[in-house]
Amino acid sequence: TKPGGREGVSLGKRVRNTTTLWGAMMISRPFAAGFSFILCGYLSMSYSLQYWFYARQQARIKDWKVQPERQGGSGPVAYSIWIPLISPVPVNTDTHKSSPDSPPSKVRARDHWVLSSINLAMASSVAGTVAHLCCRGRTRMVFTLQDAGGVIGLLGWTGAAFALHNVAEYYWHRLMHHRFFYSRLHKLHHFYKSPEPFDDLYIHPLEAAGYYAILYSPPFALPIHALGFGFYMAIMGLCGVLDHSGVRVRVPGLYAAEDHDLHHSKFEVNYAFPHPLMDILHGTFSGTCMGFRFPYPPRKTWLSLPRSR
Repeated sequence: TKPGGREGVSLGKRVRNTTTLWGAMMISRPFAAGFSFILCGYLSMSYSLQYWFYARQQARIKDWKVQPERQGGSGPVAYSIWIPLISPVPVNTDTHKSSPDSPPSKVRARDHWVLSSINLAMASSVAGTVAHLCCRGRTRMVFTLQDAGGVIGLLGWTGAAFALHNVAEYYWHRLMHHRFFYSRLHKLHHFYKSPEPFDDLYIHPLEAAGYYAILYSPPFALPIHALGFGFYMAIMGLCGVLDHSGVRVRVPGLYAAEDHDLHHSKFEVNYAFPHPLMDILHGTFSGTCMGFRFPYPPRKTWLSLPRSR
């Protein structure tokens, strides 16, 4: 076919349409709103935890920190403002002890700020892209209560979004602990045995991309209402930051930040996020839920999977 033939024109149109779509996305209000929601929300939550606990309550660290004997990089930079791609203080990779009897703790990984910035930019960009596609009608998201099936439908599909995430994230996390993926990807995230603010984004970008695909999947898989999806994202974002804050936060029967903190130090327990149900079913939970104490190491159940590392 000649360059000016039908196939050439069709290919040219496709390229122009794709370019136009991305160009419109980068300047659209939904993209800017989604991008800003994640960027500003993440930074504000992380700064608040870092300042309120690691700066103002450092002297009472045993009262609020999950692993007070382990202290990472939040203390030395507790009063600093972090700008993506720019570290406000020299990167410290030395180890230190909070007391003579405590194990040494890494302060900050050498490439922490670069990887965290890349992943934060990726998360914000994905959020902006999803917001743009939702407003363009490219997803299953609905915007009226009638289309959502009334209040029951709104609540039901929002609950389904949480269930979808909990199930998919559990198996994805277990996969990341397979020796092949752990040594190449997930080991990076476990550099911190007692995570603190901003440590959650220290993760391999390929692994982060897979998790973002799960996190932002509900509008593509379910007819979820925009308000329901906003609520879902707010809860997931808050729990994700708290999980890696090192601060004791508990909502009885629903959530406990120390569960994931234990995962960073013990590795083979507490893969689920944010609710431990999948861990309980698969015999990988250690902690307390609804008044029941699950010991460490956890007992196997009929749904238990073989150890992955």
